[in-house]
Amino acid sequence: MSDKGIRITGELTQDAALLYTPGATPTAHLELHIDADIGLPYVARHPLGADPNAHMAAQAKLIMLRRGAQVAVYGAGLRAQSDHGIACLAVLRVSDVLPLGSIRKKQGGD
Repeated sequence: MSDKGIRITGELTQDAALLYTPGATPTAHLELHIDADIGLPYVARHPLGADPNAHMAAQAKLIMLRRGAQVAVYGAGLRAQSDHGIACLAVLRVSDVLPLGSIRKKQGGD
């Protein structure tokens, strides 16, 4: 990774989603909702463009990007915003998403 930009780490609060835009040439982005140990939750959207190879690579990654998994997200910065009425920090210009390990089990239910 580059020395410029930020890296956030945290736990996925829901399964990551690979979302496509409609049209003759579909573009996609990988969407993640991340809970950090301290502060507001994060929303990260990793743009994948129209490259089918990037779409397939993201699809293969989804098995490791399920609720409870630890992830690292690399981006250019953060912006405060509201996502479905909840205050969060959006990761700007996401360049990579990496699963960090296995799903962590919560104590006392869930």
